Amino acid sequence: MQMLTDARVESLREGRHMPAALDSLLSLPGTFAPATLQNDAVVEAMTTMMASMSGEWSGPGRRGQYGGRHRVDPPQPQWQEEALAETTVPVLVVAHEFDLFFPPALLAWGAERLAAGQFREISGCGHSGVEDIGAHVEAAMKFFAAV
Repeated sequence: MQMLTDARVESLREGRHMPAALDSLLSLPGTFAPATLQNDAVVEAMTTMMASMSGEWSGPGRRGQYGGRHRVDPPQPQWQEEALAETTVPVLVVAHEFDLFFPPALLAWGAERLAAGQFREISGCGHSGVEDIGAHVEAAMKFFAAV
């Protein structure tokens, strides 16, 4: 996903215009599970929806958004571990099997460091998590019933 952000920053820096539909289309593999992406009707609907939500976004705001993501240095693991260990409230960490932004292994790592963390991976879902709403509801209901 970093390569996509890098490409966006470079194209904006060079003054190239990327249509909203293309920008949305490029985001799909990181947002949805492979099975979802094989359904042309779903891809068309999601691309249209994503493009209509962001519109023809241009200018300094867009450059700043992508540039900010581009320049952020990740916190040091030691700082993350300390902050997570200090969190004592129950936390449900839900991961999605095909999430390229927040991979399950990363979220499992964080959940293990929480004093009262629980981890649940939902299979068949990408970053958006819309592929299996029932599994999300079930995970949340079980978590809340136990706390």
